[in-house]
Amino acid sequence: MAMEWEEKGIKDIPTDHGILKFGNGEAVLDMVRMIAHREKDGDILAEGSLRAAQQIGGDALHFAMQVKGLELVCFEPRSQTNLALGYATAPIGPRYDICEHDWDYDTDAGWPHTMEKSRTLGILNRIPMDYLGEEKVKNFKALSTIWSAADVLDLCIFAIAPTRVISLHDMATYLHFVTGWETSAYEIMRLGERRLHLMRAFNQREGITSEVDTLPDRFFKEPLTCSGPLEGITLDKARFDDMIRLYYQMMGWDQEGIPSRAVLVDHQLEWVESS
Repeated sequence: MAMEWEEKGIKDIPTDHGILKFGNGEAVLDMVRMIAHREKDGDILAEGSLRAAQQIGGDALHFAMQVKGLELVCFEPRSQTNLALGYATAPIGPRYDICEHDWDYDTDAGWPHTMEKSRTLGILNRIPMDYLGEEKVKNFKALSTIWSAADVLDLCIFAIAPTRVISLHDMATYLHFVTGWETSAYEIMRLGERRLHLMRAFNQREGITSEVDTLPDRFFKEPLTCSGPLEGITLDKARFDDMIRLYYQMMGWDQEGIPSRAVLVDHQLEWVESS
């Protein structure tokens, strides 16, 4: 972000080895130290991209690649719309482990074994990585729910369903072996949903509302620069917003992304309303 500020004439950030800019590796090493010790402009960047850009003002925020104050990971949402939906709506911001990545389900590039354990989640067909529409929302809900359940149970996402060795049924079996509980794959998915509802309600209480369920404007306005079949694509903002609204409805949340009382009661979370 700071390098783009320099490139676009927004702000120069000096270091012991010159201005922080693309190609100046020594300045990058200087800045790591300056951020750690909050020295000079390192004190600004130490706040993270959102707060730093807000301090600078003007066009600086345009170059802050963040959602809910958390910087984006390196996986491109313009080419993987399942991830795009996850980056925008996840209560914790744009982590790479919100849900299984679109590449696994792509009609051309997807792994051959992907579909073997996906049927139990209601995912029956492959979808192009960059597809924007209702079917992708349905799949995202299932994929984000099972990875949410993995977080609840402290199961590694690199081992679990739907694209790795441990099936949804296995997850329930392991929980039974460890706790002695009579459980099921149904309960595993319920745990994942309950966590998402609870985190959503917490965010609402803390003022993190549906207004920040979006992506940086650059993904909607700047074409993807790469060589290959996805070169030049952007995310369609109107269709993407429609997907977010549909996801809210599927989760039982209102237009502002707030869990309904019915959902809270269904998941034994009615106490949340008074907290």
